[in-house]
Amino acid sequence: MNASVLVVDNQLMLLDLVSSSLRQAGFEVSTAVNGQGALQAAAHKPGAIVASPTLPDMGGVELRRRLRDAGYKGPVLFLVSREDLDMIEKMGLGANDYIIRPFVPRDLVARVKSAMARSPARKPKPPAKPGPAPSTPGATARRDGKKKHPGPGKSG
Repeated sequence: MNASVLVVDNQLMLLDLVSSSLRQAGFEVSTAVNGQGALQAAAHKPGAIVASPTLPDMGGVELRRRLRDAGYKGPVLFLVSREDLDMIEKMGLGANDYIIRPFVPRDLVARVKSAMARSPARKPKPPAKPGPAPSTPGATARRDGKKKHPGPGKSG
């Protein structure tokens, strides 16, 4: 998998656990221990960000707002304790998802993959159709490089 994830947490044991779980799943991982470091690392446009909503230098709402202001369009997932989940949902952090601690590494990886798959930043634009559309006056419809002849009563 050629996807990158930025992990942001000031609790170093948790930072290491999340990072190693994602690396084992094939993600390229970068880390930061505070909001300022996260903003700098996010300039490299990771596929997703997994962060604590309670960093020493800024809260989750501020981090998310500043990431969006800086043009980051990927998913942001917050690591929260079960006790804090109600309060965090009421605050409206606007995360794409929440990962409740303690977590099973397999579930963490599944949530990150799911968030990345749903992200509009990851969806490719449909390719432009080559050549003029067959309804364009003077255009010729082709199939497998050969002219397509319209059937009786059909214009081509």
